[in-house]
Amino acid sequence: QQQQPHGFLEQHQHTEHLLDAAHGLDTELCVECVDRVSSALESDTQRLYAEVQAYHDAVRVSQQRAKTFQAMAGSNHLHVLDTEEAYRQEIEVLEREVQAREDELVHLKSLYKEQMDIS
Repeated sequence: QQQQPHGFLEQHQHTEHLLDAAHGLDTELCVECVDRVSSALESDTQRLYAEVQAYHDAVRVSQQRAKTFQAMAGSNHLHVLDTEEAYRQEIEVLEREVQAREDELVHLKSLYKEQMDIS
């Protein structure tokens, strides 16, 4: 069944119903409201999954780096120059990551400009 756009009063009533539902009160919601809530929950759930994955990846990379430094520090043959070289390599890796992010940002800005030009 096709529903007409809601006027101000109807929007206010829908908002009250949504607030009642959010507070656990027994209330009936229209199909459109249920769809909006469902869509919002799905979107937030996907965003949270992406954030969790990003944190897992960051932790994994950090643990790998820590293991590498522990292994290097545990060696009896490790000299100060070796330590400096390890830090230089780590800095180079970070510089490459920063450059990759900057390149990605430039690309995204160009896509955004292109989309704005199309609009």
